[in-house]
Amino acid sequence: TLGSLPPRGTVAAPTAPTLALPSVAEQVRFNHLGPKDQALALVYWPTDGAPDAKTDIGLDLVAEIMADRLLHAVREGDGATYSPEVYSRTSLVLPHFGYLSAAVDVNTADAARVSQQMLDVAAALKGGGITQDEFDRALQPRLARARNALQNNDYWLSAVLTGVEQYPRLLDDARNLVADHQSQTLAGVQALATRYLDPARAVKVLVAPTPEGAQASTAAGAPVH
Repeated sequence: TLGSLPPRGTVAAPTAPTLALPSVAEQVRFNHLGPKDQALALVYWPTDGAPDAKTDIGLDLVAEIMADRLLHAVREGDGATYSPEVYSRTSLVLPHFGYLSAAVDVNTADAARVSQQMLDVAAALKGGGITQDEFDRALQPRLARARNALQNNDYWLSAVLTGVEQYPRLLDDARNLVADHQSQTLAGVQALATRYLDPARAVKVLVAPTPEGAQASTAAGAPVH
């Protein structure tokens, strides 16, 4: 029986590896063997991860606002039907590693233009361009989802109970989920955008058709979407 098992004792926590996005000025290219008119344009901006849940939520709001801006840029500005994806990724295992990323599936002929649009949108947000309306439209749906999550067994099982023994902060994160959303401010989210959407640190990636006579390739050290 479980009661007759010997004590497990204690195990020293492993040292987390150091991981960082590559520092490259030029666009990193991956070749694919698919259709010649299909490409994927991506940009990554490194962050310092999420030292606390409030910062994690703030970075998610930056991503939501960027996604809305980029959607208007590629659809309304150019009439394209592309659907940009923008998200923030942080890690409990790698506490100082994270990134904001924007990605758009595009026609190969549009890849360079859309890549520049992603950089332009990020630069505008970094420069202090987030409006109160954009902030509210990003926050309110997330706040509603946070309230609903606390009443959902799936949230408690997948987001809290499966990792709380190794990461005790998950329980406090859940207890403060709604409060951490309610405490977000336009100034705080703007500060995160200004800090992390640095064009000098942006990692630009293109996945495009293999040129004639070449083989599909990967670039060492580049982030993968």
